[in-house]
Amino acid sequence: MVKSLQTKQLRTAGVIIIQMQHAEYSEEDAVHICCACFGSQKQLEIQRGFEVFDYASNGELDAAFFRHDVLYLLDEDLSKETVEYMFEE
Repeated sequence: MVKSLQTKQLRTAGVIIIQMQHAEYSEEDAVHICCACFGSQKQLEIQRGFEVFDYASNGELDAAFFRHDVLYLLDEDLSKETVEYMFEE
């Protein structure tokens, strides 16, 4: 559950919701992502947020999909090198 957000977090949550709506995600998906990003960071919130983007339901995300789609939706800008590092096994 999201309790109280600072101004920058509110702005980012608004951008996430708008961009997810434009990408035709459901309102429920947007809520799961905002709770994962700005909530209590409990395992269940993060898992539900992850599942929004885990289309194959295999517990994995593709690095290119993450870099091009997910980061855009989350209003984040990470370098290709940073994303590759994050996805190293």
